[in-house]
Amino acid sequence: MKVKETDLGTFKVCPGENGKVYYHDSVYGYLDSEQSFTMYEVSNSSNEMVVVNNRQHLAFVSYPDGEWVTTGKMIPRESGIISDPERVFNHGEPVRFMIPLVLEICERCEGKGTMGNPAFNGTSIEWWQESGGPDWQEDLNEYMHGDLYDVQCEFHCDQGKAWGIDWTYIIGQWKDDPRVINDYATEIRQLVSEYYDHMAERASEERWGY
Repeated sequence: MKVKETDLGTFKVCPGENGKVYYHDSVYGYLDSEQSFTMYEVSNSSNEMVVVNNRQHLAFVSYPDGEWVTTGKMIPRESGIISDPERVFNHGEPVRFMIPLVLEICERCEGKGTMGNPAFNGTSIEWWQESGGPDWQEDLNEYMHGDLYDVQCEFHCDQGKAWGIDWTYIIGQWKDDPRVINDYATEIRQLVSEYYDHMAERASEERWGY
């Protein structure tokens, strides 16, 4: 779904927890650092992490001029009777769409680096009683307040620190060229929207066993 065009000049600062800053507008909602989206894309091998002006950026790399070209060689088919021209993909010059990042306390694990095993989500006290034996209360308390049953943070954060979109920096650039930066912000919000659409579709397929 296509997102609305963005006007960063309408957003107001909203302080959050752990020193975070949010920006809110009654039409657009919140501009969140989107750690889930950012950490997912950071782990995508087709993207890059680059430093520009001493600031970390996530670069989405694309090849809009890429095309298949023939090499002049002929590749024989299995029969050995007919050959086909060899074709290779010429990527051309890469184009990078870069998003400035800020390192924050991870929202998913709250800075712990690990999280409760989601396999136990939705379990009841009765389940712990039946599955845990005589020490079920200790097991349940350990799951809720300890780390024995923890697994790696879902965001794959670095010991409780996660990358997020640096909207404070982007809004700071808005004053220099509002039209260009508004378009830039819309592109970022579109990428985030497509990410959540993709995750929702994947979750639906998993529920149906696809």
